[in-house]
Amino acid sequence: MRPEETKIYEWIMRIKATCPSLHGNVFGSASAAQAKTNSMITPVVFVIGGDKNAKPNTLAGGHSQKITQQISVLVAVTNKTGDFGFSAEAEIETIEAELMMALCAWQPNYAANPVDFVADNLIGFDEYTLRHAFVFVTSYYYRK
Repeated sequence: MRPEETKIYEWIMRIKATCPSLHGNVFGSASAAQAKTNSMITPVVFVIGGDKNAKPNTLAGGHSQKITQQISVLVAVTNKTGDFGFSAEAEIETIEAELMMALCAWQPNYAANPVDFVADNLIGFDEYTLRHAFVFVTSYYYRK
């Protein structure tokens, strides 16, 4: 399967096109190992498919299931200090606002429902990097 055939690719391209503060630094899960290094370019985003939940089959003589999937948008910024030490948090808030504008109520081509925001979780920080996970959800159908 080519990258452009995956569901995540559509998310990556949407974020790249609508979140200018990321400067195009938006990648899939294969690049997420970079998030553990101190040499990555920041800010950076990694888009990773998360938990899926399916409703029972609703089609007699065939198969049709509605699948709800969470998508995590992992954000890493340099943990730098500015006035009062809040520069990294201010950068996270800017990126969060851009992600909310880009993704909430957007409906990917494959989806049955628009995207909703679910959660924002601090996933770690050290002297180099502040990392957050913004979690979104949408649904699609599997039919055969």
